[in-house]
Amino acid sequence: MASIGKLDTTSVHKICAGQVVVDLASSVKELVENAIDAGATSVEVKLKEFGEESIEVSDNGTGISKENYGTVAMKHHTSKLSTFDDLLSVSSFGFRGEALNALCELSGHFTITTKQAHEQVGTALCFKRDGSLDSTKLMARAPGTTVLVERLFEVLPVRRGEFKRSIKKQYARMLRVVQGYAVIATGVRLSVSNTSKSGRSNALSTQGTGKLSDNISSVFGSKFLSTLTEVRVEYTEGRIDENTTEELGDGAVTHERVEGPINEQVTISGFVSKCGLGVGRSDSDRQFWYINGRPVDLPRFTKVLNEVWRRYEMKQKPACMLDVVVPNGWVDVNL
Repeated sequence: MASIGKLDTTSVHKICAGQVVVDLASSVKELVENAIDAGATSVEVKLKEFGEESIEVSDNGTGISKENYGTVAMKHHTSKLSTFDDLLSVSSFGFRGEALNALCELSGHFTITTKQAHEQVGTALCFKRDGSLDSTKLMARAPGTTVLVERLFEVLPVRRGEFKRSIKKQYARMLRVVQGYAVIATGVRLSVSNTSKSGRSNALSTQGTGKLSDNISSVFGSKFLSTLTEVRVEYTEGRIDENTTEELGDGAVTHERVEGPINEQVTISGFVSKCGLGVGRSDSDRQFWYINGRPVDLPRFTKVLNEVWRRYEMKQKPACMLDVVVPNGWVDVNL
């Protein structure tokens, strides 16, 4: 058996980065989450050759302050929590502080251009592979941030080759992921476009209104929206503290204060397919679940929904866009 030795730092960084950013969908997902967390009302995803050449995500959010230029892409650096206990109350999408660092490590070139509202001009930031700041230069732009990732997985030749071979599938999977955010992100105008040798095409665009129904219509069409019905279910979990009495053997009575959990409300709201022929789907491509506005997979919820649907329609599956709102302490967002 060969002796056990310690991996060099560069190899460790590559392995860890490859676990955070695994494909085109995860790359775009992390950048879109950062944009929405920055308070953006407009997020544009621009790809070249379906993401093979470059991924660019621009927003009109708060931008990055100058004191954070040097740490924004460093591993395990984040502004969204400071201790492990903060996970119980975190309300943002992203928080791990690893995504930008992983993109630095895995791409051929990584830059961020940013400007805050009080600044006269923006700044272009270029980073080294380890996430440390390499250089800066002034650049004109509106308030917000643009992240540009060029030649994803260039440092991993085998994965880069597989990435290029499967780029159309990767692109389709990425669109599915972004659709999930486009549906739930009311008040945010989100768009996806691709530029290739055959020209520029727009794959997705929402209008940024405050209605979930408008987002669904923008993403999937008004005809699809007409096949859905709006639902809202409220459920109260727990009990209010109350006095209880207990009779003892000698006829005496004791009073005890029982401290139970206070009432906490759970709400499930959104849209599901109407019952009847011609309104279902042949697969589950339009089943979207959210917890507190975060896109998630909920297999048990999906199973229950499909089983109920089969009472009315045996051949197809229902579409759904449902948000499960629970108290923050009920959810481990790290999972």
